[in-house]
Amino acid sequence: MNILFLLRLYPVYGGGETVTLCLANEMVKRGWNVSILYFKENTRKQFPFIDPRIKAIKIEGVNYGEFSTEKAHKLKNEREIVHTYAVQYIRDNKIDIVMNQWWPLCFIDRLKKETDSKIIKVHHTAFYIPILDGNGIKAKIKRNLRPLYEKYKRRQVVKAVIDTLPYVDKYVFLSPSFQKQFIEFSHYTDNASKLDSIPNPLVFDQYITPDKYAKKEHIVLIVGRMFESDKKITRALRAWRMVEESPVSSGWKLQIVGEGPDLSGYKQLAKALNLQRVSFEGYQQPLPYYEKAQIFLMTSAVEGFGMTLIESQQQGVVPIVMDTFLSLHDIITSGENGIITPDGDETLFAQAILSLMENPKKLDALAQQALVTCRKFSINNIVDLWENLITKMRTTNN
Repeated sequence: MNILFLLRLYPVYGGGETVTLCLANEMVKRGWNVSILYFKENTRKQFPFIDPRIKAIKIEGVNYGEFSTEKAHKLKNEREIVHTYAVQYIRDNKIDIVMNQWWPLCFIDRLKKETDSKIIKVHHTAFYIPILDGNGIKAKIKRNLRPLYEKYKRRQVVKAVIDTLPYVDKYVFLSPSFQKQFIEFSHYTDNASKLDSIPNPLVFDQYITPDKYAKKEHIVLIVGRMFESDKKITRALRAWRMVEESPVSSGWKLQIVGEGPDLSGYKQLAKALNLQRVSFEGYQQPLPYYEKAQIFLMTSAVEGFGMTLIESQQQGVVPIVMDTFLSLHDIITSGENGIITPDGDETLFAQAILSLMENPKKLDALAQQALVTCRKFSINNIVDLWENLITKMRTTNN
């Protein structure tokens, strides 16, 4: 089977690229031929393992990366370059399945018509999360006109999916809850068989060993992009101030792994809050940090699936998460393999952290159960789901 992934950046920038490589590595192990087309090289020195059998090809002359602000449909020259190259590559390499991870619709709208490949669009983010917080003028207008804004946002996200459906054979969400939400908002019934959902896989092969688990330290961990509009790490820092004020937290420290445009702002806030036990580690391979930590924090406003949640569970780190995205509930059952707190309530979030710090038996019980439940997201299980979906696509007209 010949598979082609479509990325903007390669090898890795965020979760979407990491997931792509994880899937690609497993697919070539199964004997599939896997290619990746992309526009921009990554400049980082640390990369995950990439199977040498994966073919990665950069399409030159396309100025459309992860920080592009110009609307893709206005880039007529780039669109023509991409169309010409992609169509020819698909034909020359007899590609069976094209998995569009991050290309805009106007870059792929001729592939279905001009090739024999089956086209899959993967929706890598949450389907609908209106962001209403913030201090800017736009944020205030959104809050003041909340019913109208939410109605507008629903129409916008529904339109984006419906506009894409004629150009793909399958539209895959990260969670059944996102698929259900789209159907409820859109009342969509035409070609409903085009819709499906498959979660992201675990990236790491290994689960924490008992020996390493026994050596864990009093560390609370955050891993993610330092990007406030999505990750809301200011919430975690303010909650951590309350944690530091409690004698229960004596000996515990907070480590923050990641980089991004808001990193300096977070450092300034930590200083302003007079936080004493916080370290900013920058961009690092997170596995060694997971292995030492016991509690994981997520305060994001927006997540598609929350890869770091299952990564933390796989390494025996108990996640505490604000309830902001539907797919969270595919991963965590609060009180069993993690803790879910109300969206935006920093006090209850801090109390949840302290409750685990002062109750080692509860912390251990949640960690052990997390090690069990996260296994359903193993790479073997997730690629099995993809294999079943692709097999059905190739044997039917859907």
